[in-house]
Amino acid sequence: MTSLTIYILCHNRPGDTRQAIRSVLAQTDQQFRLIVSDNSSDDEVQNMLQHEFQQIEYVRRVPMLPSTAHFNRCIAEAEGDYFCLFHDDDLMGEDFVKSVRQCMQRFPQAVAIGCNAYIERFGKLEARLSFRTFREFERLPTPRELAKRYFSRAQSGIAPFPGYVYNRRLMGDVLIPMEGGKYADVTWLLMQAHRGEMVWISQPLMTYRLHASNYGNVESRRDRLRFLGY
Repeated sequence: MTSLTIYILCHNRPGDTRQAIRSVLAQTDQQFRLIVSDNSSDDEVQNMLQHEFQQIEYVRRVPMLPSTAHFNRCIAEAEGDYFCLFHDDDLMGEDFVKSVRQCMQRFPQAVAIGCNAYIERFGKLEARLSFRTFREFERLPTPRELAKRYFSRAQSGIAPFPGYVYNRRLMGDVLIPMEGGKYADVTWLLMQAHRGEMVWISQPLMTYRLHASNYGNVESRRDRLRFLGY
């Protein structure tokens, strides 16, 4: 069977980490490997894991890494056929693994699979989803098609970065650019799109949570210009 590794990347949020772990453990399809990658500056996440989730595979990053370096460390360590870099402040829908596996079988040459998401902003669930479509799957065969999703005037939305599942064989050894700023994740997705098509599942399979300490909730004009330059 095709292997899938799910990383939960953590930083100083034991309560959110607890909820994220529970959402992953509640999957209807249990065929995956779960790794909690703790990049915290304190011991709260580690203590919570030791008391409540002793059975879960756990890695502590000492010394603490810059956020992009943390992503790259997980990418470099990821083994198996597919992997996901999930965030500690998001929630995974119970059919996430099941639906992604079905998509893997249907689109084996996709370099990455994304999904739609419910959006929770400051504790309140919004009526809209992360992206709009009338199709079961959105296929993005080129980097240009992916870039249109971020720059088009008729913006139909995007698949959230934490919900992407990557094809280990097709993506190669390309890492997220350390100098890319807050939009380095999108730059990396565009780099991956050169290696094969991306597929987005229209079904919402996660809850993308925005809050005061959420990095993606703050605009950076400097990093936006850097991204546009790329």
